[in-house]
Amino acid sequence: MTKRSFVWLGLITSLLALGHERGYGAKTTDNEIESVSVQGVGLFGKIIVQSARPLRFREVSEKGLGLTLYMLEPVLCRRPPLERTFSESVAEIRYGYRDGAAPTSTDEAKPLEFVRFVFKQPMAVNVVQKEWVVAVELRPAPETVSAGRQTSIEEKPDDAKEAQSVLPRNPILKDFIKVGLENHLPLQVADEERRVANVRHLEAMRNLMPAVTWKYSESEGLMLEDVRISSDDTKFRRKENGLEFGVPIFHSGRNYYNFRSAGAQKKVAEENVRKVRGEIIFEITRAYYNLIRSQRAVKSRKEINQRSEKVIDMARKKKQLGLITAADYLGAESLYNQGYYRLLSDEKDLEIARLKMAGLLNISENLPEILLDPVDAVDVHHLVDLAVPPESLVSLAYEHRPEMRVAEQTALAQRYSYKSAWAQNMLKVDGSYFTGQAGGNFEDEPLEMRHSWNAGLQASLYFGGSTVSGAATKEHTVPDYGETTATDVRGQTANIKLLDSLKSAGDARQARAARERARHEFEQARRDVQVDVREAYYNIQKAKIQIRGARSSLDYREKELEIAQQKERMNMVEPRETLEAENMFGEAVVNYEEALAFYQTSLAGLERAVGVALASIPEFR
Repeated sequence: MTKRSFVWLGLITSLLALGHERGYGAKTTDNEIESVSVQGVGLFGKIIVQSARPLRFREVSEKGLGLTLYMLEPVLCRRPPLERTFSESVAEIRYGYRDGAAPTSTDEAKPLEFVRFVFKQPMAVNVVQKEWVVAVELRPAPETVSAGRQTSIEEKPDDAKEAQSVLPRNPILKDFIKVGLENHLPLQVADEERRVANVRHLEAMRNLMPAVTWKYSESEGLMLEDVRISSDDTKFRRKENGLEFGVPIFHSGRNYYNFRSAGAQKKVAEENVRKVRGEIIFEITRAYYNLIRSQRAVKSRKEINQRSEKVIDMARKKKQLGLITAADYLGAESLYNQGYYRLLSDEKDLEIARLKMAGLLNISENLPEILLDPVDAVDVHHLVDLAVPPESLVSLAYEHRPEMRVAEQTALAQRYSYKSAWAQNMLKVDGSYFTGQAGGNFEDEPLEMRHSWNAGLQASLYFGGSTVSGAATKEHTVPDYGETTATDVRGQTANIKLLDSLKSAGDARQARAARERARHEFEQARRDVQVDVREAYYNIQKAKIQIRGARSSLDYREKELEIAQQKERMNMVEPRETLEAENMFGEAVVNYEEALAFYQTSLAGLERAVGVALASIPEFR
C-alpha cells in the first residue's frame, strides 16, 4: 500500500469518527449549540445557528416581529440569557433555559428550552436547515411595503386619479412599458396641458376676427308729473335689440403675434408629451434590464453560496482533524463570508430594483417573484453594427428630439410674446358698430320699433408711461317717449391717462428677458442633444467591448473553477483556493450580466437621444 493510500485511509477514518461524534453514528451525549451569529447588510440578513448535531425544533413566528425555535430534544447551551446584536434587522437574541437555570460561565452548559429572535421591524423569515447548521433568512416583510403604500394612497386628495392598469402574470418589457405609460401621472398632466394649449390657440385665432354680440334690453318706468298727486303718474317702457360688432382695426400686430405665440406654445405642449413619454419609456427600460441583471446575479450567487457552504463545512472538519492550519481555515472562512456578503448585497440590489420598477409603474401590488428572460436577449456574436457616424445621428436628433423641438418652439413663442408685449404700448385703433331696432312709448301709445344704429372709432397710444386716447362716434336714434322725430348725433372725445401704462412697460421688458432666456436655453439644448447622442453612441461601443471582455473573463473563470473543483475532489487544493475560485467566478458572472444590461440600456439611451426608433434609421443595422 502506498503512502498516499495510507493518508486517504486516515482521512476517511477521521471523517467517519467525526460524523459519529456529530450524531451520524450512535448517540453518546446531548446535542449542544456551538455558535449563533447574525450576518447581513442593512435589512437583509441571515441568522446562523451551528450545533454539534442536527437540531430538532418547532418554529413559531410572532407576526413578523420575532421568531422562536422550541427544542424538541435535549440541547445544551453555554450562552447568556440575553444577547444584544449590532444588526439593523435583529434587536436581540434570548435563550430560555429549563427551570431558569442559566449558565454562569462559558464553561458551563445548561439545558435549553427555546431560542427567541426579536426583530426591529416586521420581517419575512425563511428557515433552512442543512445538517448541523440552521439558517434563518431575513428580508423586509411585504406587508410593511404594502401598508406604507396604502397610507400614501389614503393621503391623496379625493380627485386624484388612481392607477388602474396592472401587470399580467408573466410580464415582459412591452407589458411594463404599457402599464407604466397608462399609470404615469406626469404624462397625463402633459396630455392635459396639450389640450389646454389647443384651447388657447383657438382663443388667439378668435381674437383676430371681429367680436359679434347680440344685445337685447327692455326697461319700464313711472313718470311722476306731481309727486303730491298719484293720479297723474304715467307709465312708460323702452325696448332695444340688435347686433353689435367690435372690430380690431389696427393693434400694431399684437393679436397676430399672440396668435403665432399660441401656435408655438401648442407645438411645445405636443412635443412635451413626446418628451415625457420618451423619458418614462427609457426609465422603465433601464429599470427592467437592471431588474433582470439583479435577478440573474442573485440566482448565480445562491448557487455559488450553496457550493461554498459544502466547502467551508469540509474545511471546518479538516481543521478539527488537524489536516489544515488555523490560518488556512480562517482564510477560507474569510472568503466564504465575502461571497455571502456579496449575495446579501445582490439580494438588496434586487429588492431595490423591484421597488424602483414598482415606483415607475405606479402600482400597489408586488411584482412577480421571477421574471421571464427577455425576448430580445443579446446575441454576443451578432452585436449591433454602428455603421452610421455620430454626426449624422446628431443632425437627426436636431430634427426629431423632443427636447430640441420644445426649446426651439419655446424660443419662437417667447419671441412673439416679446413683440406682442411691445405692441401693447403702440398705436391701437378699434371700431364698433351697432345696428338694430329700438322704440319707446307711454302706456296710452302703441310701441313702434324703428331702425337704430351707432358707430364708433377709438385710438390710443402709449406715451411716457401715460396713455393718450381719442374717440369719434356717430349714432342715429329713434323717437322715444312721445317724440316724433329721430336724431343723428356726432361726437368726439379725447383724454390723457397719466402714468397708467407703467405696468405694460415693465411687462415688455420682462418679455424681452424671457426671450433672451429662451434663446440661451435653445443653444444649451443643442449642446445637450449633441452630448447625449455622442455619449449614447460611445456607450454602445463601450458596452460591446465590455461584453467581449466579460465573456472572455467568464469563460476563463469557469474553466478555472472546474479545475479547482476537480482538484478539490482529489484533495490537491486547499479550501481557500476553491472558495477563491468560486468568488472569482461569481464576480465574472455579475460583470457579464452588468455588461449585457449596460448594452441594452445604451441602445435604449441612443434611441431616446435621437428621438426616433433605431429601426427607422436605414444606416443603423
